[in-house]
Amino acid sequence: MKRRIQLLLFLFFTCVVNSMSADNTVVSVINKIKDAVVTVYAEDEHHQTFASGSGFFIASNGIVVTNFHVLEGAHFGHIKDINGNEYQIESIIDYNPQHDLIKFAISNRSSKTFKFLRIANRMPQQGTSIVNYSNPLGSFANTASTGIVSALREMPEYGSVIQITAPISHGSSGSPVVNTQGEVVGVATFGYIEGQSLNFAVSGLQINKLTRSLRIPVSSMSRNEYETYRVKLAYRYEKSGKKDEAIRILGQEIASNPKNHLAYYYRALIEYRTDKIAEYLTDIKAAIELAPSNYQYAINNAVIMCNLMTTVVDQHYGLVEAFCEEVMGSINHVLSIDRTSSKAYYLLGKFYWEFFKEYKYKTHTNNMEFLQESFIQLSTSLNFGKDVEALILRGQVLSYIGKNGLAVIDCDDAIKLDPHNYHAYQIRGEIKGFCLNNYDDALLDYERAVDLARTNKEKADVLAGKATILEDRAFKFLNKQSSDDVFKALDCYKMAESLCPNSGYQQMYDELGKRLGKYMETHGNKFP
Repeated sequence: MKRRIQLLLFLFFTCVVNSMSADNTVVSVINKIKDAVVTVYAEDEHHQTFASGSGFFIASNGIVVTNFHVLEGAHFGHIKDINGNEYQIESIIDYNPQHDLIKFAISNRSSKTFKFLRIANRMPQQGTSIVNYSNPLGSFANTASTGIVSALREMPEYGSVIQITAPISHGSSGSPVVNTQGEVVGVATFGYIEGQSLNFAVSGLQINKLTRSLRIPVSSMSRNEYETYRVKLAYRYEKSGKKDEAIRILGQEIASNPKNHLAYYYRALIEYRTDKIAEYLTDIKAAIELAPSNYQYAINNAVIMCNLMTTVVDQHYGLVEAFCEEVMGSINHVLSIDRTSSKAYYLLGKFYWEFFKEYKYKTHTNNMEFLQESFIQLSTSLNFGKDVEALILRGQVLSYIGKNGLAVIDCDDAIKLDPHNYHAYQIRGEIKGFCLNNYDDALLDYERAVDLARTNKEKADVLAGKATILEDRAFKFLNKQSSDDVFKALDCYKMAESLCPNSGYQQMYDELGKRLGKYMETHGNKFP
């Protein structure tokens, strides 16, 4: 009995000693690291703080590491150390958005030395005790939490990460996760609210990979390394309507960084929007040559080239062979990146549709080969994904082929996908009226299209279409309703002209007036 009591007392005191030893270790670690931990503040262009997190010194001269997302979108920034001293962020040395890490230098004019943390040279083992020291919510400064490494994981968006049981609160982002030697094994980054103890730190080994010496302002940092300060400035100028100034700034960026494909691409877009087509073609070609696998550049260029082709056809300038080759080249480049691009096949369908319209305009006959090719490409597009505009355009093609029932079904499907798409109602009304002679339903579709059209140009186009339906019905049936139809058509042309002057609607109004006059001369002063 006496030996049993002695054993219990031994075990009790052993546990107490071990607990006290563990407590002493944590206290020792905290004392070792706390002076190196800082609060990081993100500031906007007016130096107003809009976000905060934690960070820590990794060098005595004032080099700090935190999470990239703490300073993302900032124009300026500053830190506050454990004693309340504030220092402006002088420059970004290196950053990696994928691993959510950033390394920066503070303004240290007095050459003050700072306590800093060393980086562990290997990943911690599962079960390793860790300490996290942070400034959660930006105001609860100097908060310590303890835990263990519960797992080591690989995540596509972060690489190697450490799952820990120590809590990570808002404001703890960027704080050091250290082992019992006070070495950084991770940088606290995120946690899952739904999970218990599901908190994660990016491996400290990733810090050693921040080897560049960029020395750039905070405002020049971006997830896209080509989105420099000048490119961002050009965005702001363009949004405020100063397009020429935006082009000038982008020219400066290209002069200093000729490989910045984003600058070429953005300048090309502004040139297109300001009708500088030759300049657009030069810049978009440069952007694509510098970044040939960039799908966004390729697909947007293909869309613009098809729009330019449509403008050429609409203005009856004819299709220049070299220009058509440019259009096809842009679409084929998209398909070389993604053979399943529904948008690219839609643009091919549109390309052949415009060819059909041009041929019809020049020869006054239908070239069925163009229509069939357009139908094939649009059907391929729809096989890879349902799209409203592809359905509407295929409906138009089907109506010219003579498959009006299928054409209406395509428009019906487009309306199901987007009940507020005015163009779907307009084309369905056109098919019902001109191809099926269902004028009443056609006019209902046109009325719906007028209600849904958003711009004056769209409304004018729909009103003119409605007028042609009314005019067609009036002179086809020549009944008592015809008089009302003609005058309603004249009103529609007049409204279209008022919404979109000098667009040809006045001429259509005048031609209908002449047609009405001729009818009156021949048949008397009224319809039957």
